[in-house]
Amino acid sequence: MRANSGALRVVPGSHLRPFHEQVEQNLEGMQLEIDQVPAYVCEADPGDVVAFDVRCWHASWGGSSGRRMCTCVYYNNPQDELEAAAVRRRAAEQKNTPGQFGRPGDAVYAASWLANASGSAKRQRWLERMQELMSAHPSGAGNYDTLVDLFYDDSE
Repeated sequence: MRANSGALRVVPGSHLRPFHEQVEQNLEGMQLEIDQVPAYVCEADPGDVVAFDVRCWHASWGGSSGRRMCTCVYYNNPQDELEAAAVRRRAAEQKNTPGQFGRPGDAVYAASWLANASGSAKRQRWLERMQELMSAHPSGAGNYDTLVDLFYDDSE
């Protein structure tokens, strides 16, 4: 991936406040194309891994529809209610992520992963923590079915 063929572009430092909000306000009024926004281009070759703070303003430009990409988002285990609220907001927003990439209806998490049929103790702890965090979500996601509804769309 190169600057004109879909490489990731990141605005350095845009994950920090107040710069994050300043970038958002200024970009809205500038009406720039993605390739015109001053950003660092993360050129990469097939098989490379690009890691960055997802809160950074980021985009790509000039890519093709046939390429493959895998995204893994890491959330630190929240240590207080403010952090937990931020994770809940992000999780609720995440349900629509596949649709943003032209794949509406795709699951964020596979139903088989959520079912934990293998009985993985580590996965079970993650699922229980997800349930705990989502129990305070405004949607009332305190039970497993609602948790699955937030992360998995089985309407195929």
